[in-house]
Amino acid sequence: MNEQTPASEDVSLDRYILEPTDEIVDALINHWSWIFEDDISIVMMSRLGDFFLEDDNGIIYWLNTGTGELDRIAASDAEFQQLLHIQLLDIV
Repeated sequence: MNEQTPASEDVSLDRYILEPTDEIVDALINHWSWIFEDDISIVMMSRLGDFFLEDDNGIIYWLNTGTGELDRIAASDAEFQQLLHIQLLDIV
């Protein structure tokens, strides 16, 4: 491992996400409400401005704000957490 490659314990999800403020949540819902069929809640916001959302059935979606696409990525929060863990391991 060279000096620029982080050790696996140094890689954290916190480097890639932001905690959205109430203003950001309100703006998201106002701007993107046309794309949501059901009530949603924000699970996570990336530093790139994309959102991970959960519907009333627990299904997790990725809202790519660059393309305006809403993709189903996980059937549950547990599956989403597993995908996040795998992605973090791929970064290292």
